[in-house]
Amino acid sequence: MILALESSTPWLSMGLFEEQKVLFQVTHYTKMGHSQSIFQYLEVLLREFHFHSHLEAVVVGLGPGFFTGVKIASIIGKGIAYAWEKPLYGFSTLEVLAKSVPEQEAVHYEFLVPVILHKKQELFWMTLPPNFSSFNVPYHIHVGSCEELFRTLSQRRILFVTPWKELKEYFTSQGFACAHPSHALPEARHLAGLYFLRRDSLSLEWEDLFRLVPFYGSKLFET
Repeated sequence: MILALESSTPWLSMGLFEEQKVLFQVTHYTKMGHSQSIFQYLEVLLREFHFHSHLEAVVVGLGPGFFTGVKIASIIGKGIAYAWEKPLYGFSTLEVLAKSVPEQEAVHYEFLVPVILHKKQELFWMTLPPNFSSFNVPYHIHVGSCEELFRTLSQRRILFVTPWKELKEYFTSQGFACAHPSHALPEARHLAGLYFLRRDSLSLEWEDLFRLVPFYGSKLFET
């Protein structure tokens, strides 16, 4: 059983998962108040599922995104993993967005480009091959404006993936393909899906949980 927590964007998502089975998931737009909601849902999960004795690992979204939001899932996930001596794993929130694209759709594009809107119209993005889900990809996270994004991806057959409607409208107005925002949310089930696909290549023990470092802000990335 996997506990997955994602709070890097205004959308909060968390849940319990067993392989292909969703035991519980909640995803909604909170903007703020992620920490309060997470603890409320954790109380429900403990009461309804008693998952402590069945927990295999904790998986968190590592960002990038809003500074406070990125910290919340990481800190709470580390606390649970440490208290119960369970391994902790994390994947970029950009990968979580890209995982929302069905495989039969992804193969029609050269790259999937998940995009997160940051402050002052600044964007975070990654360029991922359609089959990225099954292997650990290098974290080449970019930060910049829409214009810089377009310059790096001109003449490419790409699909933008973002939950922001205003970005979707702008990308399509520039002639790019873009997944529908309601189908491109940073959902916990996609976070868990990345774990199940890559589980055999993951080797961290619970004692290593503090080695997991989130992607906090734009100063960490190259433009």
